[in-house]
Amino acid sequence: MFEQPTSPSSCAPGFGTPGGGHPCRQCGAGEWGPGGGQPCMACPAGTLSLQPGAAGCTCLPGFGAVSFTKGECKRCQPGSFSPGGSTAPCSACPPGMTSVLGAVSAAFCVCKAVKMTATPPPPPPPPPSPPPAPPPPPPPPSPPPAPPPPLRPPPPPNPSPPPPVPSPPPQPPAPRSPPPPPPPPPPRCAPGYGTPGGGHPCRQCGAGEWGPGGGQPCMACPAGTLSLQPGAAGCTCLPGFGAVSFSKGECKRCQPGSFSPGGSLAPCSACPPGMTSVLGAVSAAFCVCRAVKMASTPPPPPPPPPSPPPAPPPPPAPPSPPPAPPPPLRPPPPPAPRSPPPPPPPRPPPPPTPLPDLLDVENDCLYCQPQGIRDDITDMCRDPRFMPGNIVPIDRLCDCQDPECTDATVTYTSPVPGLITTNSNGPFIQCDVAITRTELVIVATGARPCTTPLEVPIKGY
Repeated sequence: MFEQPTSPSSCAPGFGTPGGGHPCRQCGAGEWGPGGGQPCMACPAGTLSLQPGAAGCTCLPGFGAVSFTKGECKRCQPGSFSPGGSTAPCSACPPGMTSVLGAVSAAFCVCKAVKMTATPPPPPPPPPSPPPAPPPPPPPPSPPPAPPPPLRPPPPPNPSPPPPVPSPPPQPPAPRSPPPPPPPPPPRCAPGYGTPGGGHPCRQCGAGEWGPGGGQPCMACPAGTLSLQPGAAGCTCLPGFGAVSFSKGECKRCQPGSFSPGGSLAPCSACPPGMTSVLGAVSAAFCVCRAVKMASTPPPPPPPPPSPPPAPPPPPAPPSPPPAPPPPLRPPPPPAPRSPPPPPPPRPPPPPTPLPDLLDVENDCLYCQPQGIRDDITDMCRDPRFMPGNIVPIDRLCDCQDPECTDATVTYTSPVPGLITTNSNGPFIQCDVAITRTELVIVATGARPCTTPLEVPIKGY
C-alpha cells in the first residue's frame, strides 16, 4: 500500500490535501487529484471518475472530449456517438445515417428519411372505346318500277302538333379515385423504450438516456444525472449530486457539509453535527471535524521544574580548631540586573459581530456560493495553529452547472490592498488581511449560452 508523506507538497497523483498542513488523502469517486500541493477537485460537468484515487476524469456515456488538456466533455450531437469512459471525441455515424442527441453506441445510427416529391397521382386511364359496329348487309335488288298511281286531291292539313322528340338519357358521372389511406398511428412504446419518429418501431433506450414510453422518443439525461443500464425509465443523480426536484428529476452538486453516493433521486445527506465536507462529497467518509476555534487567551505557563533531591547529610566535622580572628567587614555586592519578561504572543482580534448568511447566486449556467468564503475565513484564518500567513483558496466559488456552459471566466477584485493574491495554483485570500477587513467582488461570466455576467459582492466575514 502506498504511504503518503505528511508534507502537502509531495502528494502523488490521485491524492490531495485540504490545506493548512494536513496530510495527503486519497481522492474519492467523483473527484480527481493532480498531485503536488493541490486539493482533490470535483470532476467537471459531463465527466466522472468511478474509482477512488483517480488522477483524471473521463467522459460520461453519450459525451465526447472537446479539449484534452482541459478535460472538457460535451454531449454528442445528432449524427455522432460515444460510449464514454475515455477522453476521446465523439465518433461520426456512417455516411447516410444519423442518430439522436447523446447517442452512446453505433447501434443508435439509423438511415436518414428519404424525402418524397409532392407530385399529384397520375389520372385514371380512359374507359375502353366500344367495338366498331358491323357493316350493314347489302340491299336486295330493286323491283321494276310500278306504274304511277292516279292523281288524288291533297289531304286536309292536320291540326295536331307533331310529337316531341325524346331527349337522350343523362350520362352517369365518371368514377372517382378513392382517397389515400390515413398514416398509421405511432407505436405505443413501454417505459424505457422510444421511437425516433416516422413510424419506426420502438427501440430500447441506451445508457445515458431514458424513455417515458408512449409515442415519445428516448431523451438524454439532464445535467447532474445518469442512467448506466439500457432500458431505463428515468435517470438518477450522479455521485456527489442530490435531487432538488423529484418531479423534474433535477440534481445539483452537494454543498459543503453534505454528501450523496448517487444512484437515486434522494437529496444530499447532511454530515453529523460539528463536521463539514468538500463540495460534491460522495460519502460520509468525506465528513471531517470543523477547525476548533481557540479562545483569545495566552497559553498557560510551563510547569516549574522539579525540585532537586535532598542532599545527603554531611559527615561529622572534625574537632574545630581555635577560632580565627574575624575578617574585616566588606560591603555586600550589588544585586544582579534582572532581564525583562518576554512579550506575550500576539493575539488575533476578537471575532466580529455575526452577519446574516449570504444567499447563493445562480442563473441558467452558473452557480456561486458567497457564504462559503465567509465560512472558510472563519474556520481557517482565526485558528492560531494556522497563523500567521495562512491562505484560503477561492478558485471554486462558482460552478458551471450546465453541460453547454463552457469557457466560464471568473475575475476577483477588491479595494483592500493585499487581500487577494494569485499564483500558479489560482487566486487566494490572505488571512493576515482578511481578519482585519474583507471586501471583494467576484464576477463570473459563462461565454455560452449565458453571456450576462453574474456579480457576487462579499463584505465582512
